[in-house]
Amino acid sequence: MVWSARKLERHLEEKAIGHEERKLRQRAARLRQQRTPAPARARVDPGLADPDAWLDDQATVARERRTAGRAGNRESLVAWVDRLRSPLEPAADAGGRRGTVESAAHGACRVRSGEEELGALTRLPVVVGDEVVVAERSGVFTVREVLPRRTRLSRPDPHRPEREQVMAANVDLGVIVVALGSPPLRPGLVDRFLVALEAGGVEPLVCVNKLDLVTARQRATALAALAPYRELGVGVVPCSAASGEGIAELEAALAGRVGVLVGQSGVGKSSLLNALDPRLDLRTRAPRSGDGKGRHTTTAAGLYALPGGGRLIDTPGLRQFGLWEIAPRELGALFPEIAALAGGCRFRDCRHATEPACAVKEAAAAGALPAARYASYRRILDSL
Repeated sequence: MVWSARKLERHLEEKAIGHEERKLRQRAARLRQQRTPAPARARVDPGLADPDAWLDDQATVARERRTAGRAGNRESLVAWVDRLRSPLEPAADAGGRRGTVESAAHGACRVRSGEEELGALTRLPVVVGDEVVVAERSGVFTVREVLPRRTRLSRPDPHRPEREQVMAANVDLGVIVVALGSPPLRPGLVDRFLVALEAGGVEPLVCVNKLDLVTARQRATALAALAPYRELGVGVVPCSAASGEGIAELEAALAGRVGVLVGQSGVGKSSLLNALDPRLDLRTRAPRSGDGKGRHTTTAAGLYALPGGGRLIDTPGLRQFGLWEIAPRELGALFPEIAALAGGCRFRDCRHATEPACAVKEAAAAGALPAARYASYRRILDSL
C-alpha cells in the first residue's frame, strides 16, 4: 500500500498521540502510588498534586493540537511531540537565569550568571559569548534558550564548509593579532579578518605583538605596512607580551567591552592574555623552529574577565580563514575605501575587476587606493 506524505504523517501523529497518552497514564498511576500524608506531599510540584486533573489537562492539550493540525495550522511532528512531552518534567526554576557562555564543548557549557559560575547541559548549539537562559531541575542546569546575537565572528566549518562556524558571539572588539618575526606578518589574512568582522558588526583592532624580537628598522618597516589600516580608522597597537610594551594601551581599548583575539597560530594570543592578567597563567608554546609556523596551544575558545574591567575571548590559532556567506557582489561594501569609491563606477553592480569605467580600478592605478589593499580585494574576490 502506498501512502501520501500527508497520510503518513497523520498516521505517525496518531501513533505518537497514543504513545504519549499511555506514558501520561503510567505517570499518573505512579503519582497515585506516591501519595503520602501532607508533610511529604509538599515536595510534589503543585501542578502534579492531582494526577487525575493533570492527566485530563494533558489529554485535552493533545486533542486540541491534533484538531489544530488537521485544520491546517500544523506543527512538525517532532516539534509537536517535544511540546507535548515538556510538561512531563516541569522545571523547578520556571523563570530561568540569564548568563554568558564562557566555554562550550560536547553538549555542555560553562555559564557566568552574575558572580556565579554554572555548569550546564545543552542540546542547543551555543558558542562562547552567547547570552543564554538556564533552568534548574533537580540540581542540574540546562540551557533553555539562546538569546539573539547582536554581533558574531563566523567562518565556514573547516570540516563541513556548508555549515557556519561561529567563533564568538556578542563581541564589541575584534583584536587581530599579528607578530613581527615568526610567524611572518600576512596582510592578506588580516584583510580577511577585517572583512569577517565588518560582516559580523564587530569593530576591528590590529595588535602587533613580539616587538621585542625585531630591530628598530624591522619594526618601522612592519608598522609602515600597516599604515593603510590606520588611514581607514582601524586602531593599530604595537606591543610585546614579553616586555609589557603596549599592554596598557591594549587594556585601555578593552576596558568595559567584550573582545575576541583572532590570528595565526603562534602570534602570541595566549601570551597577551597572560600579560593582561598574569593570574591566568595560560599555556603557551613557541613557533616551530623549522618553518616558523605556530603550534596549536589553545584548542577551544574561552572567555576571561580582565582586571581592567573588560572581557576577552581567546580562540584557537588559525592557518587559514574562510569567509562565510559573502557573495562576490557584496565584498566591495566590506572594504570601506572601495565602498567609498564605488559610486563613481559606470555600472551599479560593478565588481571592480574587469568592468570598464571602474572608479576603484582607476584609483588603484593612480595610487589613491593602496595597491596592497586592492590586490587583497581581488584575491578574496577570486576565492569567493
